[in-house]
Amino acid sequence: MSQKFYTLIAFACVNVVCSSFIVFTYLAWKAGRKSPGDIVFALGLCQLSTSIYWMMSSPDVNTPSNPDNNLNDSSYCKWVDFTQNLGFLGQFIYNFAYCFTMRQEITNVLKTNAKFKLLLHSFCLVFTLCISLILFAFQPQIQQRASQTIMNKCVNTIILERNYLPLALYVFEFVYIISALYTIWYFYQNLPNDVTFRTNKKSSLIRYVMYIISTIFLSCFTLLSTFIQTSEHPSYQPANLDTVMMISTCSFYTLGSGILCYQRVKNPALLRKIVNMVHKAFYPQPKKEVEIVDVDTQFIEVQKFIRMFQIRSVLAGIIQYFNNIEEYLDNAQLEENVEKSEFDVDRTSQLLIQARATQNYDVTLNDNLIRETLSEEQLAIAKTLEKYKLNNQALNKEFNFYVKETQYTKGKNPMMFALAPKYFYYLFKFDNLDIDAHDSFSLEKNAELIENMINVDGGKSGEFFFFSYDNKWILKTITDRELNSFRQRMPEYFHHMSEYRKSLINKIYGIFSYDMNYISSSCGIIYHMVLMRNISQVPRPFVKRTFDMKGSEVAREALKGKPKDIDLSKITLKDVDFDNLEKWIKIEQSQSDFVKFQLIKDAEFFKNTYLLDYSLLIMKIDWGEYQGNVDRLVDLPQNAYPSQEEPNIYYHIAIIDYLQEWNLSKMAEKASKQLLAMNPNLNVSAQTPEIYAYRFINNLVNKIFR
Repeated sequence: MSQKFYTLIAFACVNVVCSSFIVFTYLAWKAGRKSPGDIVFALGLCQLSTSIYWMMSSPDVNTPSNPDNNLNDSSYCKWVDFTQNLGFLGQFIYNFAYCFTMRQEITNVLKTNAKFKLLLHSFCLVFTLCISLILFAFQPQIQQRASQTIMNKCVNTIILERNYLPLALYVFEFVYIISALYTIWYFYQNLPNDVTFRTNKKSSLIRYVMYIISTIFLSCFTLLSTFIQTSEHPSYQPANLDTVMMISTCSFYTLGSGILCYQRVKNPALLRKIVNMVHKAFYPQPKKEVEIVDVDTQFIEVQKFIRMFQIRSVLAGIIQYFNNIEEYLDNAQLEENVEKSEFDVDRTSQLLIQARATQNYDVTLNDNLIRETLSEEQLAIAKTLEKYKLNNQALNKEFNFYVKETQYTKGKNPMMFALAPKYFYYLFKFDNLDIDAHDSFSLEKNAELIENMINVDGGKSGEFFFFSYDNKWILKTITDRELNSFRQRMPEYFHHMSEYRKSLINKIYGIFSYDMNYISSSCGIIYHMVLMRNISQVPRPFVKRTFDMKGSEVAREALKGKPKDIDLSKITLKDVDFDNLEKWIKIEQSQSDFVKFQLIKDAEFFKNTYLLDYSLLIMKIDWGEYQGNVDRLVDLPQNAYPSQEEPNIYYHIAIIDYLQEWNLSKMAEKASKQLLAMNPNLNVSAQTPEIYAYRFINNLVNKIFR
């Protein structure tokens, strides 16, 4: 056996061990599946495929090259090449995904996008499989000659005389190198420059950066080897070229696999789990596992730190907005208009169009509000935050919560942008609401909530929700598409709200856009948020059941497969669950008739404005128990109706999530679900606005309100 054989086998064995460990930890350790764990898992699978290719081709390194006995057209060689292509292309495309995910994780920390991650993985898998199958199917057309590479009999048939193939590889590898270098620069640009992180700046996130650096070297070597392989000049073909290429390629691949494995090993929570598993294997007797917090320390701490400042900035902006909005809008004239008559329907649309174009409200966030009630450790950190431009004078025990300097003048770079404030604030007065933003969004009173939210990942939808400590208000992120959808329908929205003052649509009382560039000039993150009333108005423990219903029965059962003794107050139930548990809403008949009438009018409004995917949210709340736990009498919200069968239980009713348009995405969702079910008439959730409204009224409203 030659030196090349043993070298290839050695690298293959190391790669198999590392990649198998990565795959095993992903499958066995639930906490390790969070991003970027999913990308690392995919890279581990690709590296495992590459290792199999090395083992399959290792016998050929000892066979002398014989052009008359070349096996490139054999099925064996085709499958060897297919395995290589699958591993190489998969790792290449997932390296792009790795860099992109790292940049997203360190900046866009306020919310996640589960659908985007699904699309990212789908694209990577489809791209890898399609290209590999094309190369497998058209191998004879691609291959033009037997390349004298390290595999002799089974040669690499991808890069040969067809000039466009090496050119495509040059382009892709060069683009990846630029992307990887940008990612490394992006990491250190967005690394918080405080005491904790600055002292460890060279080591922070080093495990992630090390892998990217190894892929850069691999890409550079791939470009060099491709150039040498496709060159006809004899000076570029040294005698030991095959050995040098083999050792270099295997070294960089194995280095990358080892670094990914090292990322897993360095996690203390995973180490503890491995130790416990090994202990159980050799010592079957019960052993109490030591609980350990999952801390992939440096990367997660960076995310939490940035997330904390983003949440504080959001609340600070709301406080400043409401502290200054009445003066900005000439409140005396506003109240006079409200007292004089009802909302002027005909005048609304005309004035609203003008407001959308000229009367937006800009505000620069005040640092004093962003840093309220920091801990001693956070105070020490904040004093050195040069990148965050903090004012040390604000870090005293008597925090100044009031804005002394608020800028609305054009030409300034705003931190927060409020859409059409005149008419949203008009809705406040129109509904006889009064918001004490300084209390509801106080950074001091919401400190515990902020601390808890730093550790959440956005849930299934990935959106950011903030419930004020007094349970009165909700802040929720919306997408650019949802923002544009609402902007286009604002005249109709205000028209409907003025005509039906007791509409059960969960009203929007403000839309705000936050520019997060003040954290780091390279972030470029803008969040859009809506301000709405909290439908429950009470703490979560007093909510006995929550139903989210659409009028469909397809995939609309939350209790399916759940244990019978499950706590119903801790999960969101759906249409089938309501039919099994409640049947219908048991409220006084006149109230039932009104709710039914209003829900029909609201559904018709959505149909006329081409909106869909809205839900009827019904919450059963024990107000008797809640009133017994508070010092003062709390006013019931107007959308709360007492149960006729259960004392002290009130139904809170509202329509939520109504900013979805009928578009190509919803068309594709409908078609794909019907295709998977092999039933073109399947009543899936995604339907046209007309069908959706019809189903909402007939299958839901008319059914549960009698």
